Amino acid sequence: MIVVMKAQASMKEKSAVIARAEDAGCDVHLSEGDERTVIGIIGNGRTLDREQMERMAGVERVVPIVQPFKLASREFRPNNTRFPIGPHMVGDDNVIIMAGPCSVESRSQILETAHAVKEAG
Repeated sequence: MIVVMKAQASMKEKSAVIARAEDAGCDVHLSEGDERTVIGIIGNGRTLDREQMERMAGVERVVPIVQPFKLASREFRPNNTRFPIGPHMVGDDNVIIMAGPCSVESRSQILETAHAVKEAG
């Protein structure tokens, strides 16, 4: 589940939400943005009562997540993710083509593949 904190939520209020999730055996991912703080709660969300979480001080809303890849979901991270690999930016509007073997069986295999990909441009 995702807990969206109010813009004016204090650190004490955020810590209380985190503590409740951790006490329930869940992993917590804190994401502090310019306007809001989002607390991603990963684990068996059924151990947490959504309505109780919504009534906690500083909480704006609670959003359940049903996608299998919670941390990669647009519900958890609504903005595009961009990161550099060498001189290239992945996640931009440019198309990135990557190549390589499906699995690595040996050092020589991966080096041979890397040289072939480099030569191909």
